[in-house]
Amino acid sequence: MTFIQRTKLLALALGAIALPLFTSTSKAVAFEEQAVNSGQFLAVAVPFGYKEYRLEIIEQIPGKQPCWQESGSGPVTVNLLLNNFDYTGSCKRITNTNGYTLRLNGQDDAVSYVNKIVERNGELQLIAFHKDPKLPDLTIGRTKGLTANAMRVFLEPGWQITKRVHQGQVVDHVYLSGNSTTANNPVPFNFSNSNLSITSPTPNNPSASSFPTNPQAANTTVNPTPVLSGSTIMDGVSQVYQGVVSPILGSIVGGVTGGTPQATSQAACQPGSAVWTDSGTAQQVAVLADGTVQLGNQQVNIKPILTNNGINPEQFLSGPNSAQLDFDGDGAVEEFKIQQPPQACTSTGY
Repeated sequence: MTFIQRTKLLALALGAIALPLFTSTSKAVAFEEQAVNSGQFLAVAVPFGYKEYRLEIIEQIPGKQPCWQESGSGPVTVNLLLNNFDYTGSCKRITNTNGYTLRLNGQDDAVSYVNKIVERNGELQLIAFHKDPKLPDLTIGRTKGLTANAMRVFLEPGWQITKRVHQGQVVDHVYLSGNSTTANNPVPFNFSNSNLSITSPTPNNPSASSFPTNPQAANTTVNPTPVLSGSTIMDGVSQVYQGVVSPILGSIVGGVTGGTPQATSQAACQPGSAVWTDSGTAQQVAVLADGTVQLGNQQVNIKPILTNNGINPEQFLSGPNSAQLDFDGDGAVEEFKIQQPPQACTSTGY
């Protein structure tokens, strides 16, 4: 086989592999939403680490053991009662974007924004930061004060908590749902602006909501335009390269030189070491450069969770860093601390 023939074979193989990779993402999923009883839900800023806060959304199951208790004002301090008992059957606790999604103008948007709680003007604000710095961010809620304890997040006018409806069935997935015509942009870093008026949002009344109470009647069906994230593209390219390009290149080189690739052309990867702490129990684990962590018989990829919480995965994995997040999606927060950064796969031949 000539060099040109081998090159054509490479192009055909790339096309055959890449086409299903990208077309598979174009399947749109239609979701609707339904209003909820706002009195059964709590958006709360929970402290962790050093002066950091994460958003949790807690649902109280009616007639069951109380999940939280509120006290004070400006801010409202929250006593998370569910930390003191087995809240299964009494409370539903969402600690990251595995359990909730931003929904704007009746459309799911899990790609354009990163939700973070930041300290501004003597309070905490829940901000949806647009990944395009040229586009405005959105203020979803605020604590109206500051304390070292957990605090209630009051949603801004135009925002409410709703539940996802899939094929007519209400599921546990929650939305932070807003409308761009009423959703507020972040306020300046001082309150001297005479045009600024902050009012306590009126609790949402499901019966008065614009969302239908009957999921069968919901008419906010969404067929989102497929969007490929950078990580999806890079993962796809990496898979294509390692599974197709590298072997074919080896064949090409072998055909041109009249020999076969040497063992030194194989990719060299070195896993890193880390400590995984769950419910006070720490274990030594290996972590790969692609974010894969081996936990016994279970594999967890920490990159999506890091990205959803505004942490650059590559920077996190490149040094001795630590984070406290719900990495495995079980509703509990784990601590992941890198001791020895992993070494990415690099080609030492060709």
